[in-house]
Amino acid sequence: MSHTIHLFEQISLNCKLYKVFLTEQDIPYFSSGMKEIIIDFVSNGINFTQPDDKKLTVPREMAVRYFAAAFLEVIVWWLENDMPYSSKFMSTQLMRITVKGPYIDNPFGK
Repeated sequence: MSHTIHLFEQISLNCKLYKVFLTEQDIPYFSSGMKEIIIDFVSNGINFTQPDDKKLTVPREMAVRYFAAAFLEVIVWWLENDMPYSSKFMSTQLMRITVKGPYIDNPFGK
């Protein structure tokens, strides 16, 4: 999780730049580069957590792309809302929703 905190801290330190490039101007080159960084980050995390493809519920690349897109949109939301939560809170919540989903109790297991 410390890598995710670091990601949010770096964005926070340069929030004006990120806000302009990701929300106000939506510069495709910047967004694309950011997405590639997040894809690499997510891929490394999934590879570390579960290196065996047979123990994943979806193809690895699908999971990587799904979570990378979600991470980027959460970062954009955070910037658009003037970073209402700390880097640590954002990192913790993002990891929680990634691993457990948004539900307290599994609504599908009932």
